[in-house]
Amino acid sequence: MELPSQPIERRSMGLAYELDGTLAVLTLDNAPENRIDEVTLEDAEQALLRLRSGVADNTVRAVLLRGAGEVFSAGADAAQLVREGAGVGVVTARFMRVVHGIEALPVPTVAAVHGMCLAGGFELALSADLLIAQEGTLFGLPESRLGIMPLGGGVQRLAERAGPGRALQMVYLTEVKPAETLYDWGVVSQVLQKDGFLEASRSIAEKLAVGPTQAHAATKALVRGWRTGGIPVADALLAEVTEPLFGTEDARLGFTAYANVPGGQRVPAPNFVGR
Repeated sequence: MELPSQPIERRSMGLAYELDGTLAVLTLDNAPENRIDEVTLEDAEQALLRLRSGVADNTVRAVLLRGAGEVFSAGADAAQLVREGAGVGVVTARFMRVVHGIEALPVPTVAAVHGMCLAGGFELALSADLLIAQEGTLFGLPESRLGIMPLGGGVQRLAERAGPGRALQMVYLTEVKPAETLYDWGVVSQVLQKDGFLEASRSIAEKLAVGPTQAHAATKALVRGWRTGGIPVADALLAEVTEPLFGTEDARLGFTAYANVPGGQRVPAPNFVGR
């Protein structure tokens, strides 16, 4: 998270929550730079409560995180957070609760970023399963310019995706990299054209929101196991997370569709229900 040298005069709208079908859309809306401040964190914590409830009753099957206006986010306004009474440790812990909450969701999560994705904004985007970027979007963790380091988990999450050498280089040298470079590094999942970016990124999230939700949850569980203990831990989880899938309604729909398609032809995706 970045400590801005000068306070930014702006309205503070925080983070908006929208449910469109089974897709939950979280929009950073704090013009002009979508700084993550106290209001944003309060909204994010409330959004997580709604997301957990929606996941539990199958009304939320995917999440899209995006930014309003010209940029995704220029970072956290940690100076404002500290100024209003919370120490840096408290602010960091609160930010990390949001990051961990997004990562723990069993449904697919997508961050669609554009313009600028810096400091705490980049760290927040790294909490999503898929990071989709508009062409030319700039990424960076420039906190060492202020004599500190990224406070919101970005160092380790960037290292996991890009490798430790690239993460250290980017943080040490306060490098700002375009989306195309971070795609080559494995940090960004897809780079989409500027024209129609919002619609295209949302379409990807909407596709996930009508997919086989329980199968996606099993996939996430295996990746989470790999992150904590490598292939041995993921392998140990395999039977536990996959066997229940064969009793789901979505598996029944999928196998029925498969049985009704002549050999050699592509099986059309059925209307999965998320159960």
